[in-house]
Order: sequence, then C-alpha cells, then structure tokens
Amino acid sequence: MQNQVNCPKCNRKTTPLRGKCIYCGGELPVEKVSLEVVAARIAQSRNLQPSEATPDTLTQMSRELQQSLAVVSVVVIPPDGGPSAAYLSSIATFSVLSEDELRQLLSQNRPVPIACTFDLLEAKAIEEKLRRDGIEVYVLGDDVLAPQQPPQRVRKLEFERDEIVLFPEVTVEAPKRIKTESIRLIVEGRIVRRQIEAREENKSFARTERELVDVIEFVDQNSLADFYTDSPQSCFRVREESFDYSGLRGRMQLTAAANFRLLIDMLCEMARPVYDNTYRKASKLLDPLWPSTKRTESLGVKRTSLSPGKVPTASRQVIDNELQFNRYSRLGYKLLKMSL
Repeated sequence: MQNQVNCPKCNRKTTPLRGKCIYCGGELPVEKVSLEVVAARIAQSRNLQPSEATPDTLTQMSRELQQSLAVVSVVVIPPDGGPSAAYLSSIATFSVLSEDELRQLLSQNRPVPIACTFDLLEAKAIEEKLRRDGIEVYVLGDDVLAPQQPPQRVRKLEFERDEIVLFPEVTVEAPKRIKTESIRLIVEGRIVRRQIEAREENKSFARTERELVDVIEFVDQNSLADFYTDSPQSCFRVREESFDYSGLRGRMQLTAAANFRLLIDMLCEMARPVYDNTYRKASKLLDPLWPSTKRTESLGVKRTSLSPGKVPTASRQVIDNELQFNRYSRLGYKLLKMSL
C-alpha cells in the first residue's frame, strides 16, 4: 500500500496517487515518489514469463475494467540524428519496452510514448528524471489525448476553390466549410478488429473440466485518416469504407482503396500539411503501452447435439486497436500545436 504524504498547502495527510490533495486540491510534491520502486515495478512487468502473462478469468476481467480508466503517458521527442546508447539506456529504465524495441519506435522520428501509468505522480517523477538527463519529454493524460472522442467522422467531401465542404456522418447536421490551407496535419492508420467466437464443453458426464471444441475468428481491417486544422472543432476523420467519393468527380477511381489514396494525395498537394503514416509500423510496438481494447461476451449455452451430460457454452472476444490509434493521432496534433 502506498504511503500517505502531507499536503504542503493544508498539511493534511492524503494519498499521492491523485497528484493533488483530496482536501484542498493543492499539488503534491513529486519527490515523494521513489524512482527506484517505479523502475523495479516496470522491470518486473517487462520480465513476465509467457505463462504469467496469460491471465486467468478473474485477471482478464480486471484488465478489461482497467481499459475504461484514464492513463497518463510519458512521451519523448526523438533527438536529431537518432537516439544514442546513453539516451536509450536512460528511457529504457522506465519503459516496458526493450532498448531494441525503443530504437525501432524512435526510428519513426515522431513523438512516441515510452511509459504509461495510472498515477500522475509517477509520470511527473519520470518526466523530471528524464529532463535532468537532457531528454525532451512531456506528460499527457487521457484528459488531453481524449481517445474516447475521436475527430468527427464525415461521409463526403466536396472541393470548391480554396474551400472544402464537409458532410457529417449524421445526415441531420448541416455541412461545414473549412479553408483547405487550414489543414495542418494528416495522420493515416488502420483499424484492425478481430472477433473470436469459441465453444467449450465439459469432457464427459459429471466432470467439470472444460475443453475447447470449436473456434472461429473474423478479422476486419479498415484504413482511415484524421485531418487536423487550426480549430479543434474543424478536425475530421475519413474511413476508407462507407465513404462517398463522388466529390472526386472526374478523378474518381474504381475501388475504395484507390479513391482513399487519391483523396489523401489531393489534400496533401493542396494544403501542404504535415503527413504522418507511421502508425502501421508502430502499432505492434505500442501494444504493451497502449494495449488494444479487449472485450469478452458470454453467448450462453449452445447445444449442437444431444450428447448426454455435456453442456456446451459459447463466448465471443472482440479485440480492436481504435483507442490506440486515437491516442497516437491526437498525440501528434497536441504536440504540433505546442510547437507553433
């Protein structure tokens, strides 16, 4: 159990987990966090054996509940010329990723998270330590990255001189006009949604042991792109599927994939924004930090035969990386605005 600390403002004892005093709201001192303890806990997570990393049912339920909690991300800006050995050694102390994985992630040459925690105080302590080592680092919580609130999805775009007309996915909303030159950043990615349906049954009459008898997996992949402008209210998202490409007019291609590529190329040519297509390469490396969302649902008893004593049950597990992409996309936008 984490020790309580005295608030510098009201001198009452309070838990440091919140980062602020629960009585007066004053900031709690970061130095109360032991970086050695943080580094040891991260090292233990990194060295989990495969059998330990596979959770039981109760642990799985706990992890699924944690997905709804806000996290705090420690983000670094890769140095010009690539990370040195000392740089990698410094950040690896506080990351579940190995130095080789961090090198691959930083090779994308864009801001990336190297650690995530539910404790703001821990994140601030890591930030202070890395800044003392000369590393450009920021702490961004989910209240800033807002993964549950992606850019507004649009169903159609039309081009009119130096403006773009946006048609929201919700048809009752009025179209919106923005200046083409106001697009500052385009982040392209891919959402992968896996659905696994499994059926189990007890081995025989009066036996409680269960065995897996059938598994079906469905995989759905869709490309998408987020377009960020000077105004957060004018940022929008385009998904490759179920999008009306008629706004391309005479340049319209035969397939959705070709039209999606053409749309991005046209907007890059007209607006000259920062274009980021690094997510696909980085997604697997990001999974230990920003894990894909997993949800398990019971489908109840599924009788397929009259086998005496056997009770088959079915379940469905849905895995998707949309929240991960939302964080990655919004991270680039927030740091781009900070640099302007």
